[in-house]
Amino acid sequence: MKYIFQIFIGLGLIASGFFHQYSMQVFEIRIFELLGFDWHIIPIFGRIWSALEMYLGLTLILRINPKKIHTYLLALVALFVLYDTIWDLFINKNQLYIAIWPFYKIVGQHFVYYKIPLAVLLLIQVLMDLRLGKSTDLPWKWVKFVFPVGALAFTFIYNAILPRDLKYVESVHASPLNLEEINQQIKEGFDKVDPESDCLLMFVSLGCSHCLDATKKVAAIKRKHPNLNVRLMLFNDKKADVFKLYANAEELDHSVVVGNAFLEVTGGSVPHIMYLEKGEITHEWSGKSGSFNYDALSFVQSLK
Repeated sequence: MKYIFQIFIGLGLIASGFFHQYSMQVFEIRIFELLGFDWHIIPIFGRIWSALEMYLGLTLILRINPKKIHTYLLALVALFVLYDTIWDLFINKNQLYIAIWPFYKIVGQHFVYYKIPLAVLLLIQVLMDLRLGKSTDLPWKWVKFVFPVGALAFTFIYNAILPRDLKYVESVHASPLNLEEINQQIKEGFDKVDPESDCLLMFVSLGCSHCLDATKKVAAIKRKHPNLNVRLMLFNDKKADVFKLYANAEELDHSVVVGNAFLEVTGGSVPHIMYLEKGEITHEWSGKSGSFNYDALSFVQSLK
């Protein structure tokens, strides 16, 4: 009976690790809100943490007993899983919609980026645990060696495959319009951007998943830094309330840009994000180049 219970816990940990991988965008926001890490660290931490959950799940199912450190790690994961549950059920219910998001996230480029090296790491671990059909009582010295080395190798592979997401990427499109010209094209009834303030403008499309992900993360930073001035710039606002609900960004103001101004600013590619200091554009990230990455989020995080 005890082993059956242990199997259920192990399967739960493996499922938790898998769903953290599947909904990594959401998990990254949780890490930021709970731990406040820099956005250069968050994607690596998230993937290693989910790998740790699956690893510990396997050790329970395979009856590996690597001394007290195993209990400590399980307790740490259990506390974080508890926080995940509270976060989903009571703090931010809207994020539960991720469960019905298209399944391309499982079989798309994310699979190539981190599921293959993760699968290799876990298979090696399983083979060592099984010890070619012998007892699964794996000596602690092997467990102590395999996971840290595997985690470092996994981190290296992740950084080698996705270097551009962790470093500065130059935007391939710059807005031909300045703030004064943008303000002239804001639809009547919506607030214009104050030229005397510092502001982050996010030109987003309400049907764009990349825009939704970017808005979620910036909104999370806004909650940590309430003085950060952020405004969504939309082509239309017919479903703006739904978009902001799913992005947990209901506190963000928005304006509608009319005419061809939206296309001129974005170059037809969203999200297009710019940071202005006293009305002057000092930083710009275009959707076409994918330049609004973790490095850009780290910059936004540094703003007060």
